[in-house]
Amino acid sequence: MSVILTQSRHLQFAAPAAAVRVALEAEDDFSSTGIFRCYADCEAVVLASLTAPLRLLGRNIQETVTDYLEFALTARAALSRPQAGAAATRWVGKECGEIAVRGGEAVTPTPVLGVAEVIYPTHYSRWQLPVASLSLPRVLVVAVCREELARLGFSPARLRRPGGGGGTDSLPWTEHPPAARLTYGNPASAAPSEPQPTRYVLTVVDHCTGDPVPGATVSTSFGRGVADANGQLEIGPVPPGARVQVHVSAPGYQDTHLDSLNNDYFIA
Repeated sequence: MSVILTQSRHLQFAAPAAAVRVALEAEDDFSSTGIFRCYADCEAVVLASLTAPLRLLGRNIQETVTDYLEFALTARAALSRPQAGAAATRWVGKECGEIAVRGGEAVTPTPVLGVAEVIYPTHYSRWQLPVASLSLPRVLVVAVCREELARLGFSPARLRRPGGGGGTDSLPWTEHPPAARLTYGNPASAAPSEPQPTRYVLTVVDHCTGDPVPGATVSTSFGRGVADANGQLEIGPVPPGARVQVHVSAPGYQDTHLDSLNNDYFIA
């Protein structure tokens, strides 16, 4: 008679929705290059939680954006990027009337239910994190309009003070929508999680035929009981690395502690 054991056992980055005045977007190969874009209709200050400086790769790079904006019985929908010129609009499917694009929003005279396609020009600056920083557990990038910083009484020089990790967390960012965030997390540098106790399913089988032995009595150092119709019994939870003693007996079979199969214990 044998016992068969069966165990029954996150490059992450997020660019949360930002105000239309400023937005951050990681490029597709960001995890290896650290390159991202800052869209803004103002003079934006871009900061990172690093002592090493960011590298500016280019300014005022032109791009055409196509947004599909949902109106759910509403009269306003925000563009995904700052607008830098005239927009072309049309309804997708059902016609819902006039659409005006102004102030970073598509606006209708009355609330409507529909989807609008809005095509408009925008521009962005291109930035790069120090590649060495991509091995850090977490990097925070923040972009905010310089005028907003001035209104709050902060200056970029003050925010970049040495030893403060860029100082970005000293601002109450969540209270001021003109700020945009991009967070990069490196899973390879994350602390390994602690191993968790696991439940095991023991299956008692005939050593010669492999058929299950229902009704076998199973005693272990982490639980005991009678095998079901499939010869199975669940025990645990068992801590990783634990030595689990097993004693199995059944009518017509030799007890496991008397046979020579060496299956009277296992290491979890």
